[in-house]
Amino acid sequence: MKIKTKTNLLIISIATLAFGITSQAAMVVGVSATATTWYDALHEPSYMVDGSGLTGVGFTATHSEAENAANMWHAGEGAGIDGAAPITDNQFVTFNLGGTYDLSTVSIWQMNQTANFGRGVNQFDILYSVDGGSTYLSSSLNNNLAISTGGNISAQNFSLVQTGVTHVRFEIDSAHSANVNEYVGLSEVMFDGTLVPEPSSSLLFGSMALFSLAYRRRLVR
Repeated sequence: MKIKTKTNLLIISIATLAFGITSQAAMVVGVSATATTWYDALHEPSYMVDGSGLTGVGFTATHSEAENAANMWHAGEGAGIDGAAPITDNQFVTFNLGGTYDLSTVSIWQMNQTANFGRGVNQFDILYSVDGGSTYLSSSLNNNLAISTGGNISAQNFSLVQTGVTHVRFEIDSAHSANVNEYVGLSEVMFDGTLVPEPSSSLLFGSMALFSLAYRRRLVR
């Protein structure tokens, strides 16, 4: 009876551990970012996901205001070549999550450049990919991001309830300035989600559970 009880507990523990790997939602780490354009090396898309400019940790952090848009991404004429302001609604930013996630929300800190709050994103669409960024599906359209009020600003949260996501894209429709051409930008972006384990991990835990079950049957014969 004791052996049977112990093996039953082992199977339950293995199943609980396997489930626990995918049951805890948290901030997605290791995200990388690209953009249609960026102004120069000081305003690359990587600044949207590196935590620079934030005070505090995680989704409750605030982002500082900066006169030169330090620690923020903003668009430019091309890939880091300065130049004239690009067409606003030609801009998009793409986030590689670095794995497969079941997402729930995305937190966005608006562009917070002193005297240029109008460069912040106004209307945008959220798209997502489940195939490594080859194709994108619409999650929500015509979202509106409030303009920065200056100082240390908090994130604005948007629903992004999608499963098996590898990439997320924001397609920008307009800036708060309403200019056709604008150095549109964002300060920081974070995702809340649960990592989906690799198939090999699921198979490993399944195999362990089956082995334990077979072992239990041998002992109770």
